[in-house]
Amino acid sequence: MKNIKFLITVLIFLSSCLSFAAVKTPLSLNEECKQFVKSIEQTHNYGWLDVSETPQNLNQISIFFYFSKTASLIDPVIFFNGGPGSSSHTNYKTYEDQKDKYSKDKATSIDLIFMDQRGTGCSAAFPKGFEPRDIEKLKWYGSAGIVQDAEALRSHLIDDRKWKIFGQSFGGHVVHRYIEMFPESILKAYAHGYAIGQADFDTSYSRVAGHNQVLESYYKIYPLDQNRLIILNTYLSDQKKCFPKGETEVCGFEFLYSLVQKIGFRTNWGLLHNTLERLVPKEKIAENEILQFVEEIPNPTNYHKTQALPKNYFSQHSAALNFIGIYDSNTTPMDYDKCLAIYNKMQTELSVKVGESLLDECKAPFQFNYKDLIKPIILTKVPIYASNYVQLDKIKSNLIKFNIPFFLYSGDHDSFVPKILFQKEVKFLGSLINYTNFPDSGHEGCMTEKQIILNLNE
Repeated sequence: MKNIKFLITVLIFLSSCLSFAAVKTPLSLNEECKQFVKSIEQTHNYGWLDVSETPQNLNQISIFFYFSKTASLIDPVIFFNGGPGSSSHTNYKTYEDQKDKYSKDKATSIDLIFMDQRGTGCSAAFPKGFEPRDIEKLKWYGSAGIVQDAEALRSHLIDDRKWKIFGQSFGGHVVHRYIEMFPESILKAYAHGYAIGQADFDTSYSRVAGHNQVLESYYKIYPLDQNRLIILNTYLSDQKKCFPKGETEVCGFEFLYSLVQKIGFRTNWGLLHNTLERLVPKEKIAENEILQFVEEIPNPTNYHKTQALPKNYFSQHSAALNFIGIYDSNTTPMDYDKCLAIYNKMQTELSVKVGESLLDECKAPFQFNYKDLIKPIILTKVPIYASNYVQLDKIKSNLIKFNIPFFLYSGDHDSFVPKILFQKEVKFLGSLINYTNFPDSGHEGCMTEKQIILNLNE
């Protein structure tokens, strides 16, 4: 019996090797992709798989994927990273290291497979333009298109065998969509930092309120930073206060957006503290440090100067995110009216003094000043009745019918998808779900919590 199992393992391993004897490379790769491929070519199998751009369109696009050369694909796990609009390149190594660290038996541990979601990384870019045909294409750059691509990749790599699916943040949304669309392909499902079922306003309110609640925990460690944030908020309250950034500039609260990205990740709190200490060293703004920090911001949003939609509008990360949020995830852009309602509710229910200590994604021109541009384009060309949201009742019926073990994870310090947003899904699915909230981590818990890796290996 052992010899038979060994022979099966060898055959599967050899077949996977033969699949990568020759790698078809797209005609053009950007510099980041060239460098990334170069960095993994000695350690990973990789390739591009041609898939249909839309179910109605025969046009083919290329999807990039990769996995360790030591992987046998006996126990394959497809990983869906967060976003939307982000590649898998920044954290794949962390997952592989964690997998090796916590796997009890290295010979039988899981094999992680990474895929750049369409529109990102070394896969096909988002469609350009905003005519009706472009909107129709963009619909398939959300979770449904990503799942279709993953199904094609599963068949390419492991034929008709089932695999495990694992997602973080938006990748967790993709996992839910996978359960809805192709439950027969799933052995087990794992999602961290994402839950479904909440209404649009409730989701937005919980995210903004979550920043404040997580900050309260942060201030217990760095108490002086509360006053620093008050000073910084006051300084940035003038929306005409702009700082040069190459050929563009960053204005007012737009400056805070990069800081918002740090509070939801518990492992970034030290970095956030060092940044605030640097910008406001002695209860006074350090102008020279402000200018230097702006230079370090990788991609300023810069929507405050936009007078008309550029032709490549939806190829930009933020526009694609908002579009997919409306069509795919039931989350509309954060305009002034929505933010005002959120602020009023926070002041009433949480006694928050808005404008003092609150660091949130609701203040930036990124969320306000382009509302008149994005709403007519998205909300008129993609009517609400045409949206494609994941349905909890379909998730429930498929978990039962196909007997899929489903693991869902949240974190106490996650301000992006606060644990309160998990309540509806957890209650609705009941015993069908294995739910864990981690008290000491945030949105990064998928990379730091040992239990997740152990569950993946079960």
